[in-house]
Amino acid sequence: MSSENRIAIFVDTENLTGWVKQHGIVRLIEEIGQTGRLFVRKAYGCWEQGNLQVQQQVLNRCGFELVHTFHPVGGKNSADIRITIDVMETVLCHDFETIVLATGDSDFSPLFRRLNQLGKHIIGAGPHSPLSDSVASICQKYIYTDVPPYVTPKPARPAKPIKPLQQPTNGKTSNSEMVRALKLVTRGIEAMGGKPSCSALKNWMSKGQSGFNEKKLGYKRFNDFLRDIDGLSVTESENGTWFASWKKGYAPAISAAPAAVATPAPDPHPPEKPEATTEDYQRILRKKSWCFVSPQVIETCAECMRTLPPYQRSLIADAIWEQTEAKLERTEAQKAVDLFTKANLLQSHDNTAEVAAVNIEFSCTLKPYSNEEILRQIDRCMLMRLLTALEATSYEFNFECFEPLLHSDWNRENFDSLYEDVATELLDVCVAPTKDASAGNPAA
Repeated sequence: MSSENRIAIFVDTENLTGWVKQHGIVRLIEEIGQTGRLFVRKAYGCWEQGNLQVQQQVLNRCGFELVHTFHPVGGKNSADIRITIDVMETVLCHDFETIVLATGDSDFSPLFRRLNQLGKHIIGAGPHSPLSDSVASICQKYIYTDVPPYVTPKPARPAKPIKPLQQPTNGKTSNSEMVRALKLVTRGIEAMGGKPSCSALKNWMSKGQSGFNEKKLGYKRFNDFLRDIDGLSVTESENGTWFASWKKGYAPAISAAPAAVATPAPDPHPPEKPEATTEDYQRILRKKSWCFVSPQVIETCAECMRTLPPYQRSLIADAIWEQTEAKLERTEAQKAVDLFTKANLLQSHDNTAEVAAVNIEFSCTLKPYSNEEILRQIDRCMLMRLLTALEATSYEFNFECFEPLLHSDWNRENFDSLYEDVATELLDVCVAPTKDASAGNPAA
């Protein structure tokens, strides 16, 4: 090591906005400045964003060069590649002994390892995360930004009673719709590991068979809907991502509708419901984002997918179109893939459950079902979506009107069994609380 320890620091501001806001960067500079001289100070971000504009004064005061990273795609952090290029250029073209990387993005793990192979003195900075778990051992020092003194604990807020779900002001939401929404939340959180991000949870609920939409429940935002659920915690992470999880001592108990949702007394003389037509069912299903495609197209797309390697879901339709030598319309292929997704017929290439339904960019394949099983699963999904939608209309279900829309050949006995199974699932709204939850939840 030379007599003067030359240090370069690179800060991924977009992943550490809360830490920078609380002047954690000032404390970091003070600490590492005692070990050598800081020659390079660079902070990366899209500085046009409102949450980053307010951080510029702090970073300027600390002597940072603000590197702007333009976002060609909304919601993407475009700083990753720029940081990697600048770090490697600094290491290979200049004599720097110590590299400080402040980020919470696990995509930087290979960069940490490469710096270690080059024999550099590495100081990592970031919150407890998969990144810190994987690289802390190869860093000479890892500074956790989510613990004091690098972050100031927020003062405890006075406890306030948890609000029950409110009846939406539009007056159109039925008791059963609200209860089904609660059950979807419960299933989604369980399927996604207990603490999913709110955006991933909404995507899971919306892509499923129910066609969930919080606006139909009277909420402008999905997070507002989640905050109104008794016992559910909605928290913000260091990088601004919101997560949903059940509070300690609670377990979902959806045995009844929220108390605030009053069930009207039955009308002794209900009006006679009009008879529906097949066209009415098609119109209703289209409003629930259902697409119609022939069984022959579905079977052709299924056969093609069995011969294809794993593809990102957004690219499957193009791959099918090329496989059929353009004999199949690209839009028809896309509709078939959408139905595969809605009917939960896709799986990640390593057979990880539900991943393909949550992340559109995850490589996936078709589940190992026969063509007949695929058609029947799509019919089941369509029936569930139609029965859910009919509750908000004046129509009743009629097999003769629905039969022309079916993809598989059903005899009446088999279809009645399917109908009973789907109807039971829709009405099965009870999730028994655990013993721990019963002991800790006053409402139990």
